[in-house]
Amino acid sequence: VRRALSTRRSVELGPRPGRGAVAASVGYLSNLGALGGPLAGVAVEHRLPFPALAARGGLSVSGFSAAIDDDASGVTIPVEFTFLPVELGLVLARHDKRVALAAGISAVLVPYVVDADFGAGGSVRGAGFAPPGARLHGAAGYRLGQAELFVEAGYLLFTIPDGAVTLSGNAGGLFGAAGYRVLY
Repeated sequence: VRRALSTRRSVELGPRPGRGAVAASVGYLSNLGALGGPLAGVAVEHRLPFPALAARGGLSVSGFSAAIDDDASGVTIPVEFTFLPVELGLVLARHDKRVALAAGISAVLVPYVVDADFGAGGSVRGAGFAPPGARLHGAAGYRLGQAELFVEAGYLLFTIPDGAVTLSGNAGGLFGAAGYRVLY
């Protein structure tokens, strides 16, 4: 009678690689000047046929209140801004069993609403589109099953065109955010 020899094998189990992700995040955006405020966003990423490369689409909202000094009248004007950056871009990511690192670049279109109160001179409320801009970011995440907790930081670059209320310089700026990503 022959006995079968048993061979010892080891099996390592890890999370399955995802094809994409849906993410939600909250954070803060500041142009290191007069503008700064909360930022919330959602994004969808889907892996492309190239290793470690994904397409990214996203929408965020950010609101600022600022006091702008009008040199012509000598009055301080309270201004409220709401920005809605819409992005489409690419993300390069590296995933191991639990930790993910990513960097991305996106083209950004920014619809906005401006509300300025000139006191006795009335108020101005208007909407518009900023010229196309860019979003650069880096992220790190920790995987929990089919989800991931992440932090990201980057730069959102866009300007507001001349109008009734004008800012000189960048209306976007540095941002930091934390979020939750569901992998599919």
